[in-house]
Amino acid sequence: MKIQPHVYPQMAALYRDGCTLQEVGDLFGISRERVRQVIRGRFGFDNRLDGRLSRSRRRLAEVAENRDARLLAKYGCTSDQYAGLLEIGRHMMEDGVPFCRTPTGAWHSQRRSAMLRKIPWEISLWDWWMVWNASGKWEQRGRGRGYMMCRFGDRGPYSLDNVYIATGSHNAAVRHRLRD
Repeated sequence: MKIQPHVYPQMAALYRDGCTLQEVGDLFGISRERVRQVIRGRFGFDNRLDGRLSRSRRRLAEVAENRDARLLAKYGCTSDQYAGLLEIGRHMMEDGVPFCRTPTGAWHSQRRSAMLRKIPWEISLWDWWMVWNASGKWEQRGRGRGYMMCRFGDRGPYSLDNVYIATGSHNAAVRHRLRD
């Protein structure tokens, strides 16, 4: 079957958009070799400009979307945000800080501690980090005289609308007043 020249641009566009030579050939009822000849002869495409690059980019975008969806469901952040938190932690550990004091380690530790105390945990890693980041007290975080994440009235779940950052002495004083 002879292909009319007016369809050559359509063939080239399909190929450039990710269709294989075989797929384009099947659409127009010709061999993949004839498609290659037309595209290369008329449009100068070679295998560096073929549809494999488009397909590869689409696959990479799909993988990134799936990774982001998993991380959003698990930690409430995108892969770039998660990588940023891991990078902060990596720098901290290079300075001799233990993993449990890094952003991801501290979140896991506090979450585990809340669960052991049977306190509901409804705050994602990213929201937890944003609370700490907004407070400006991350560097002074710690038990005793440091800052900690507290719940209003020391009641209810750890959730975005029920936490604030305060000193350990403030938290102890609030708890003491609640008992009286």
